[in-house]
Amino acid sequence: MKKDDQLSLLQIRITPSHLASVLGETEDHVIQHFSLMKEKLGNDNGVIQLPFTEKMANISQPIFSHNGHSISLAGQVYAVIFNLIEQLQMLNHLSECESCQRKLFQAQNLIEALEHEALDLKHLAQRVGLNTEALAIGFYLIVGQPLDSYWKSSRIKFAAAKLRQNPTEKGNIVAQSGFSEAQFEAAFIQHFGVSSHQYGQIH
Repeated sequence: MKKDDQLSLLQIRITPSHLASVLGETEDHVIQHFSLMKEKLGNDNGVIQLPFTEKMANISQPIFSHNGHSISLAGQVYAVIFNLIEQLQMLNHLSECESCQRKLFQAQNLIEALEHEALDLKHLAQRVGLNTEALAIGFYLIVGQPLDSYWKSSRIKFAAAKLRQNPTEKGNIVAQSGFSEAQFEAAFIQHFGVSSHQYGQIH
């Protein structure tokens, strides 16, 4: 993190018995369901990772800014939990569905092919035949990083290749990258560890 950057952390813990009562299931069934999902979708530490999607951000925002009655806060927390369960079910489906995975690889190829276009998640989702939530979750599953991070990395690598070919054309390269100059430099340093000027001198 850079100086003065701020991040919010939301941690929700719900017991199997509580979740069972909310879902109308038995506690044993809830434990079994999520244990199997953890074995199937979890990493080496048994953690299931999901991207922080736009939908989840919209649902979570009222919790961060909440200052009213606790009963309304409870409703907002339940909304987050139910959305998380939906995301897990979606992740489970995407991990098994070959047709969906082909669409996700198609999305990856389309991002790689973007030259001067900004990332439009809704348009990309429509082109491959998925909704934006499935695209974001599935892309993270297949590629291992959020879609916007992958796009940024792809754009910077494309710009670096152009910069190696013709360092004097930096202004045009920045203009074609889809970033402002400040965003370009920040992304360049984050990806390569040096500024674009230093990179040009090295290569």
